[in-house]
This record gives sequence, C-alpha cells and structure tokens, in this order.
Amino acid sequence: MPYRHLSFLPELNNQGLPGQLLYQQSDLGTEPQMPRLFFSERLAELQDWIKQLCRMREIDHVSGNHVAPSISLSSCLKYQAMFERIDVYLATVVLLPMEFEYSEYLNVFIESCLQLLILTKKNGSVVKEVPHSSSTQLRYVVPDWDGFCRLLEVMYAKSRTAEFKAKLRLQAKEANERYTDYCNYVNALFDCCDRLVVLRVDLAYCKELTCKMSLEMALADLDRLFANMRNNYLFESLEGYIVKTEYGIERGIHFHLVLFFNGSARNGSSHIFHAMQIGQYWSEVVTRGRGGYWNCNKEAKNYHKMGRLGVGLIRWNEMDLRNNLLEHVVGYICKQDQCFRSLLLPKAKLIRRGQYPDVPEVRLGRRRLLG
Repeated sequence: MPYRHLSFLPELNNQGLPGQLLYQQSDLGTEPQMPRLFFSERLAELQDWIKQLCRMREIDHVSGNHVAPSISLSSCLKYQAMFERIDVYLATVVLLPMEFEYSEYLNVFIESCLQLLILTKKNGSVVKEVPHSSSTQLRYVVPDWDGFCRLLEVMYAKSRTAEFKAKLRLQAKEANERYTDYCNYVNALFDCCDRLVVLRVDLAYCKELTCKMSLEMALADLDRLFANMRNNYLFESLEGYIVKTEYGIERGIHFHLVLFFNGSARNGSSHIFHAMQIGQYWSEVVTRGRGGYWNCNKEAKNYHKMGRLGVGLIRWNEMDLRNNLLEHVVGYICKQDQCFRSLLLPKAKLIRRGQYPDVPEVRLGRRRLLG
C-alpha cells in the first residue's frame, strides 16, 4: 500500500513523536497512525481557521479567469499554511462520527468537501443520510492547489448565504440566553446558601471504549448516575448541578459535571477528596469499570495562581471567586464551539441544569453584608 509523508509539523518532535506524520492510504479510506490527542488539537485548529475565513469580507481571485476562478497564490500566502496541513485536517475530519452535526463552521467545511468529492462515503455516496451505521466511514482525496482554492471559494460562498448567517445568529442567541440563565441559576443557589462547595468532575470512558460508546449508551449511564444520587451519602446536601455532554476525537462521548453542595453541611476543605470519590463512583459503580474521570478540583492551586479559581468552597460574598465560577466554569460549559447535535437522537438534551431553588422572601438570621 502506498504511504504519504508530511514533512511539516515540526512541533511533533517536542512530543517525542516522529518529525514526519505517516499515515496509510487504502481503498477503505485513510487510517491515521497518530495519537487521537494530536487529531483532537488539529480539529480545534481547523475550526478556528474556518471561522476566520468565513468572517472575511472578501477573498481575492485571479483576474481574467472566468471559467474556473481560483485564489491567487501570490496574493493569498496566508492560506499556504492551511494548504500544507489540509492532509492532516482531512484525516482529522474522517475520524468524526457522521451521526453527529457539529458547529456551523465545521459543518460548512464538511459539506463543501462532500460537494467537491474531496470527502466521500466508503460506499461511494456523498449524501449525508440518516441513519448512519457505525461502520459508515468517510475517505478523502488530498486536493492540489487549484482544488484547495476551489474549496475555499465554496466554503466562502456558503458562509455568505442567509441560511448560514441565520444559523449562526440562532446559535449565538441560544448560547447567550443559556449562559445568562445558568449564571442566574448559580446566583440563585447563593441566595439560598451562605456558602457552596463547587465540584467539577469530567466523566468519560476508558480509552479502549472511546470509539465504541454510543450517545444513547452514555446518556443511559448519566441518567443512572442521577437516579443513584437520591439515596447516596456522596450526594447529601446537593443543592444543584450543571452537566454538558460533548464529543471529542480523543475522549469520545464525555460529560462536564458541576455539582453545588451546601457548604454549611459539607466540609469544604475536603472538596478534592469529595470530587475524587464521585469520579470513582462513576468509574467503578455507574459504568461498572468502563468509565474514567478527571478531577478538576485537584487543579485548584493552579487555578488560584492564574486568578481563575472557581471551584472548592465559595462564600456568597467572595465576589472574585463567584465571578471566576461564572466566567471560567459556567462560561466554559456554555461555550458554543463545543456543541454538537445527534441526528439519531435529535431530542436528546445535551446540556442541562437542576431546578431553580425556592428562595425565601424573608431570610432568618443576620442581614448579609458585603465585605
């Protein structure tokens, strides 16, 4: 089978990886021979680049070429890096399950590549259909410079349509409204509690199961976790929660979970241990050994050094910590770029929170004073 070597990407040497990215091409498509973390980072890079292209006011064309207009190499050297990396970006996109839709920027890239036959389905069809079986894979053809320029033009044209702009406005509106609502929710919890213990735990699956866990199976595990909270000492004095479902090339389906406990009933100084217990409960009990987790509270000291601490024990009048909680924790969960939608489960609720607490009109005890 033929091999293709990419001699760029010198940053790989800093990771102890070969200076050349080697991947194998066959009739069944392209199977990358690199860690999935590498491709996860390239996906974020690709999305940022597409966003910049779609936000440009205009792109330059070669004058006089009315039959097949293309972008001038001399006037568009800013695209050279993208052209040199197009192999890697395409190898990244074929790792994405086609039963999901992603951000509008990533969607426009995939749709444009399908239109130009740069991406095709393994069975030869270029139409995005539902449902997609887990065996359905995309393969790609690396375009030359003219083909790459045509891809830019198609993407840019799609980004100028009223439909694309309307989708972007709707996504931004929904994200802003959600962020406002979730911030109000957290503030309402502080209205009921003098102090909260905030735990943030990322729930995922073992690496060998990353590609095997369907969204339906993962959501069933999440529902089991919440059902088990009712009579479990780990979740005593739980006042509220926020949870978001995401998909990543490296981790597959995973969840960002934020839990709010009443700080008057739970020991705030043991928040790291408490978060670890919940992560282990997910890994060992809920998923029966299939799960993994990341204890974000373990990084509290690093967050403090960066001025971004928003987990652990937070008192109602510690406004710096509360602002960090809203900006860096809630804001991260509500960010738009990581959103995806399932074509097989279109009604699945992928971000959710607890119910607003009942705030008493008259609070007993001493009056709250800032400072």
